[in-house]
Amino acid sequence: VSSRRLREKSHGAQVAKGRLRQFLTETLRGIWVVKAMCAERWRKKGFEKLQERETEKSLERHLFSGFVMLWNHSGARVIALAILLAGGIAMLDGKISLGMLFFYLTVGPLVFSPFYYFISLVRDYRISSGAYRRIFSMLNIPTEFSGSGGWVGGRIEFKDIWFSYGDEWVLKGVSFAVEPGEHVALVGRSGAGKSTLVNLLLRFYEPQRGKIRVGGMDVRDIDLGVLRGRIGMVPQDVFIFSGTLRENILMGMDVDEERLEKVIRMAGIDRILEKLPEGLDSVVGEGGYGLSGGERQRVGIARVLLREPEVVIFDEAMSALDSYSEMKIKEFIEDWGKGRTFVVIAHRWSTVRDFPSVLFLHEGRVIKSTHEELMRIKEYREMFKGEEGK
Repeated sequence: VSSRRLREKSHGAQVAKGRLRQFLTETLRGIWVVKAMCAERWRKKGFEKLQERETEKSLERHLFSGFVMLWNHSGARVIALAILLAGGIAMLDGKISLGMLFFYLTVGPLVFSPFYYFISLVRDYRISSGAYRRIFSMLNIPTEFSGSGGWVGGRIEFKDIWFSYGDEWVLKGVSFAVEPGEHVALVGRSGAGKSTLVNLLLRFYEPQRGKIRVGGMDVRDIDLGVLRGRIGMVPQDVFIFSGTLRENILMGMDVDEERLEKVIRMAGIDRILEKLPEGLDSVVGEGGYGLSGGERQRVGIARVLLREPEVVIFDEAMSALDSYSEMKIKEFIEDWGKGRTFVVIAHRWSTVRDFPSVLFLHEGRVIKSTHEELMRIKEYREMFKGEEGK
């Protein structure tokens, strides 16, 4: 019976530890979206819940394991101790030899071995528990130097920005501005540095030279939480965490059902719900329902919609959408996006042509103009070769 229960306790502890490790691994893999969405508290709360569960299960296993060892050995140890005590008395009376005393001194420590074993288990557990906490504390390490200023909004300006990965310059004196409420497309070949511009604005990277300002204020002087809270970012590859669809959309936010349902319709997630067995409470991600690329992008869009940022950036966020979904998203941009600044990184002719302004990133520099004017540039025109008229 004790063997079976010990297996059950060990299994429960291993499952709890596995879930905690999976959570940590997943958090590190999705750290970009956690930081961009200011969702550190959400992940920290989830970690603390799983860590508490792992602590409980591990302690149960250690206690039961120590009890089993003590129980299995106690009978023999008590008998041995009684014999040794009797032998010690006999030695004092001169009835036994010194060898019996040596026997006592040799065997005596074995009586306490189960206790030593238990203490070592507790020690190992505390060491591993501390390691988990150190790993997760990476979320709070202040490697990103934050300003203390508030958000003033307004014009986004890149002034003579230089940035390199190693010895290769990706951006070479980039300068441009996006006015408040302006909708612009950002275009360039793969590897030109489009995503780099976004990461610089969100301060995941720092330029080697130049300044980035929002409303005339250097982004380095703006509090990081405030900066990222006012800039909504939808990446091309939206990270989905293990959990329900609802949890993946909210990412720790507390909103009423009416607002959530509105966002679901706007992002086109209502079409996803039709095939999910539990609707919003269906488990997605690892171990759950696998979302397609287009469905993941809709989840990313919903995350941004809930936060109502002043600046919205789509990084190829419509690349996996079908034509109908792309049309609906464009309608939403025109409606919900009024008064908000939109920057859409795109490569489709059908997407770019509808924007009044286009930022063309080529060979480390940016040209801002209309799509029609940029079509006069050979390198720009070649990116859409064969797509005209589609």
